[in-house]
Amino acid sequence: MLLRGRNEPMRGSSHPKANLTEADVVAIRESKVGTCELAIRYGVSPSTISEIRRFKKYRDVQRICNAA
Repeated sequence: MLLRGRNEPMRGSSHPKANLTEADVVAIRESKVGTCELAIRYGVSPSTISEIRRFKKYRDVQRICNAA
């Protein structure tokens, strides 16, 4: 469907079920606090925090930060 120009995928905080904003992702990556503590603070799982830090999730946020 994407080849026909339909339904561009929603990424990041523009998705209706997103729990984190781009600012949250940047704060998580820059934080020295432990994974479990950040997971509790932001209401997500520790694996989500780990994947954000390893750029497995929210990969496009880094591009936004570098462009600014």
